[in-house]
Amino acid sequence: LADLRTPQGLKTKAVAIKTFNLPKDGSDRNARKAMEDAIANGWVLRRGFSTTDPIAVIHAANSDSFILSPVKPGVQALDTEPWHQFNTTYNPEIRDHFIQRLDQVGQILAALNFHGIQHTDSQLRNYWTTPDGAMEPFDWESAVIVSDPPTPEELLKIAAGSLRRLYTNLANGNAVV
Repeated sequence: LADLRTPQGLKTKAVAIKTFNLPKDGSDRNARKAMEDAIANGWVLRRGFSTTDPIAVIHAANSDSFILSPVKPGVQALDTEPWHQFNTTYNPEIRDHFIQRLDQVGQILAALNFHGIQHTDSQLRNYWTTPDGAMEPFDWESAVIVSDPPTPEELLKIAAGSLRRLYTNLANGNAVV
């Protein structure tokens, strides 16, 4: 919980905290990464996608950095689903469920890319489903944002990069597909 000062007074809000650990070399890369994440997140929101919505970036000298975002109740990250069932179960309903999940990820990536956004860390742990079944991407610290719409060259480059990361993640056993 965080106490936030607003024009309407002090409000307590449930928040999620994303930590950017202080590098061993003492550099301020963690602060830069936190700001890059928040800025890219803002672009993603402005281009019409539902995702996290940071309310604060916190950094102190020689310390970790943090992004605070309102909690989204009931979300479930895709990597917490029992993906091992995809190839170990011959139940068509189970296989269809996971195929539908992968199809949703593909549709989100296509829509992001169409609007000039490359999710450079596209892996199952960076997507969640909401209680109403919608899927949302998050984790924008290394996103690439280009023009909206992107040029054909930009689109090819960001689409290839998004898919390469996702397929690499899937092939390395983070989802047994």
